[in-house]
Amino acid sequence: MCRKRAAAIPAVMTPTFLRYPNQHPRCGNNTQELCRHGQWTLRSWGYHPRSRARDLSRTSICKRRHPTPSANMISIYLHRLRLGLALVSVTLSFFCCSMDRAFMGTVLPDITDQFNSLTDMGLYGTGYFVMFGCSQLLWAKLYQFCPTKMVYLAAAQILHYGCYICAVATNSPKFFGGRLCVGLGCGGIHAGMIPVISSILPLAARPNFIPYYNAGLYGIAAILGPVFAGGLTTKDYWRPSFFINEAMNTFGFLGAMLFLDRTGKKAPSPAWLKALSLMDVFDALCRCTAILLFSAWLESTGTVATWSSFRAMFNLAVASGWFLTCGKRLLIVNDLQESRARFFRGRSIAFGSLYVFFLSGSVSVLQYYFPLWLQTVKARTSSESGRSMLPLALATSLSLACSTFVVGHKQRPPLSIFMILGSAIVLIGSALATLFTPWTTETQWIVPQVVIGLGIGLELSLDPNTVAQATLDSADMLGGTVAMMFSQGLGAAVALPIAHNLFMTHLSKLWKAECPGLLLEVSEVDGTTIGEEFSILLSRQGAKGVLRLFLDTGDLFCKLVYRYNAALINAFLVAVFFAATAVFCSVGVDWRGFGSKRSQVKDSEKQACEVEKGIHVGV
Repeated sequence: MCRKRAAAIPAVMTPTFLRYPNQHPRCGNNTQELCRHGQWTLRSWGYHPRSRARDLSRTSICKRRHPTPSANMISIYLHRLRLGLALVSVTLSFFCCSMDRAFMGTVLPDITDQFNSLTDMGLYGTGYFVMFGCSQLLWAKLYQFCPTKMVYLAAAQILHYGCYICAVATNSPKFFGGRLCVGLGCGGIHAGMIPVISSILPLAARPNFIPYYNAGLYGIAAILGPVFAGGLTTKDYWRPSFFINEAMNTFGFLGAMLFLDRTGKKAPSPAWLKALSLMDVFDALCRCTAILLFSAWLESTGTVATWSSFRAMFNLAVASGWFLTCGKRLLIVNDLQESRARFFRGRSIAFGSLYVFFLSGSVSVLQYYFPLWLQTVKARTSSESGRSMLPLALATSLSLACSTFVVGHKQRPPLSIFMILGSAIVLIGSALATLFTPWTTETQWIVPQVVIGLGIGLELSLDPNTVAQATLDSADMLGGTVAMMFSQGLGAAVALPIAHNLFMTHLSKLWKAECPGLLLEVSEVDGTTIGEEFSILLSRQGAKGVLRLFLDTGDLFCKLVYRYNAALINAFLVAVFFAATAVFCSVGVDWRGFGSKRSQVKDSEKQACEVEKGIHVGV
């Protein structure tokens, strides 16, 4: 509306933003002052507070603190009540993902007892981490080329279906399918944390909000998850944990659908066929299939199947074929993929990805097999096991809070310090866990938990975004972040099958050596034939149910518990090996602080503009 026409309108009918052409329609500040609702103020005739129609050629920026941005940087953020409701909704979904990862180790022994699937215990964690890691690049491309709100809602819906499938599963394959869906949904929600928060909060508020927000969510979930799930898993009934998690995610989905704004930054969208090729759906499918088959080969070979069996050879051959397909596509260089591996040329991201791979594998083994040791060797119930894991959760939360504060400080130490300390402390704690026996006192198993928790907190303070920002240019930042997230999921997906294979192999050998007549006694209890293989017999029991078969055998039961403990120690040795390798990988990371000269040379306003426009190259 022109000024002449506005002057002809009576003062009573003239909108506020037309009566005062140099004032902001909400706070009344003029165009030369910083508006408390954002980083710049808009002239009234360039902004309509209801329809949000704006003339970008007639916008004015506060010249005291901010340069004039491009048109793509102008965005409207949520305010007041709607902002609070949107944050609560997003928090529920993020908290649901953290809770699922926190309580899974506590309820896993009861799940294997109900499904009689001791041999599948490692695959439950593998399926989750494979889908979580392999889908990161796909979700990143979806957030880049599609509306943020729609992609986030799709990820939350997949997580909802995954929790429901896990809650109503009647056998092991269905539960495994549910874990795949949960991993895919959690991967989309984690990949969307930065885009979703960026669409809610202004740029100036994000650096101080996102790290503490992430640390607080994980710390609370780490404390509440085991206790919450353990209290609901009394009498071998574990399904309420997934039902409540599903309900919590449902409220988050509804709140996000109502309160998240569809407007926001978007990159220039190419044609849909070109965008589909950029998604790399086939590459993601190749990676998921190859890693799942390779994990199945690692877990089942030597326990359920022999090394020379058709099943083992088939899994290895098909997995190798898929790996070769992935490698061939990665080596193809064209206009869209010319800089795909550019961020690996620097040693920081290469060694950082290896560090995340090995340390995440070590931590996942400890988080899955520590509750198993408590519930089998120490004969704790699920509720008692959840409370017994509190030292680990409290130490993780305390260390994460302190290290996040140090990372957010202006005088930041080099990131290699956090990596070396975190992996070394986890190595010490996992080495102490290998000294466990059935007669270990509470003090002796609480100290390793505290040590491991301190190391995990230091490791979690360096999220992939922080490492990528400190070592990469803005063009490669998204690619480096996705590579480290993929390494995180891949490390856990590889370490869990290896640990489970060693556990099952040594359990079978040690029990056979302990009592040669064990097959005869088991056949009388379980109804199996005497000549049946003992490894197949173990596959028909759960983690705690296999010990219940010999509960009334007196001294034999004590001997078998001792051998069970020795088999679990072999799983802890995998965590020791992965943590030790992570220490060597952390030494290879460049000794550069977050506030180094290279980081300061980067133009902050250019980065902000690129983030606001959603333009990422080199992925």
